[in-house]
Amino acid sequence: MVEIHGKFDVELFYKTLAKILSRRENADITVTVTMEDNSELKEKQKMDS
Repeated sequence: MVEIHGKFDVELFYKTLAKILSRRENADITVTVTMEDNSELKEKQKMDS
């Protein structure tokens, strides 16, 4: 089990994972991290409450 304290840099995590897999699989793997529009998710959570 992994426990994170403080801020977790998601973009750095996925870029590091892509680099590891690229080397292992001898392929070019890239990652693009974008923020999800949470307004729809928040509205759904309000309706479910």
